[in-house]
Amino acid sequence: MSNLPRGTAFLRTLIKLEDQCANQTWRELSHAGQLVPRCLTALGDLLLLTHQASSCSWGCAGPDHTANYLAGRVATAACASLRCLGAGYYDEALLLTRSVGELANLLVLFVRCPADFERWKRATRTERLNHFSPLRVRLALEKIDGEPPIDNARYTALSETGAHVTPDTVPECHNPYGRSVLGHIFQLPGAIMALTELSIATSVAAHQASRLLELPPEVREEFDTRMCTLVESLPGIDIMNIRDLLASLDESSEPRN
Repeated sequence: MSNLPRGTAFLRTLIKLEDQCANQTWRELSHAGQLVPRCLTALGDLLLLTHQASSCSWGCAGPDHTANYLAGRVATAACASLRCLGAGYYDEALLLTRSVGELANLLVLFVRCPADFERWKRATRTERLNHFSPLRVRLALEKIDGEPPIDNARYTALSETGAHVTPDTVPECHNPYGRSVLGHIFQLPGAIMALTELSIATSVAAHQASRLLELPPEVREEFDTRMCTLVESLPGIDIMNIRDLLASLDESSEPRN
């Protein structure tokens, strides 16, 4: 123990390890087949548009900037998730992605039902909790469209992995050996899965934000194009199938502890 860095020296060591993991992450993902590099590029393009839309880059439609603020929340939560992904904190990336997914469903509701957007803006905190909680929004979308973009199964999986601990929780376990990792260690399955989930949520949230905002037609068309490119580039590993995938991998090279 005496040889381990302490205090701020330990924090600096963590940051160094996270930066090393991030460098490896972007290097590995940029060569991980065909879809993963395309997905990264498409996600970057869509996030750039979302940043621009949130900051009135194509003109200010104020004084009400509520829609811009929602777009900004999509952008910052997605970027924070991406940062955690790079540093090897895949569970935490999924927690932030769940927030993007909640925004995605909420924005879909507001685009489908503009009256709900106005009602949400005027609502008290208690009214928002009662009528616009993630569950209430999903139920409302089920009545309108049959199934929300981030449905109950996906939301539950994101919550169980990224938010709600249980006696069976194993932190950052995204490897076929069932081993816990305390972040800053690159795990390819976890990185691809976290990227896929972030891309799913962001594609919906960013696109719906563009519909809620007053944007020039050519900008909306650009959002459409980038969203479609991102959806078409989604990798095949997601939170709904990663456990089965990991279980099917050959574990003979390293026994489970």
